Amino acid sequence: MQRNMGKSKKAQKGNMYWLNERTIVSFFGFRSMYIERICYDLQSQVLGIRMKEGMTFRHYMHVPEDIWYRFRESASPDLYYRLCICGQYPEQGER
Repeated sequence: MQRNMGKSKKAQKGNMYWLNERTIVSFFGFRSMYIERICYDLQSQVLGIRMKEGMTFRHYMHVPEDIWYRFRESASPDLYYRLCICGQYPEQGER
């Protein structure tokens, strides 16, 4: 995968955007009863979660990259969210 430093570039697999040399924002949708979509900013370690109910968007700060990968690969994302993310990382607030 080539990085285009001047412009955002969509990766070949999934919805991944290179914003600059160190920042990747990935968007990932999956089957879930409560969660519409998740995104992750690699540089700032911010995990964004868009909830289906009310279409609210929550930001969790200081989330390690491995949590992002485990969350998006989880067989039960709702359970993973409740056990491993919600209440475990500081929340920036609803948007």
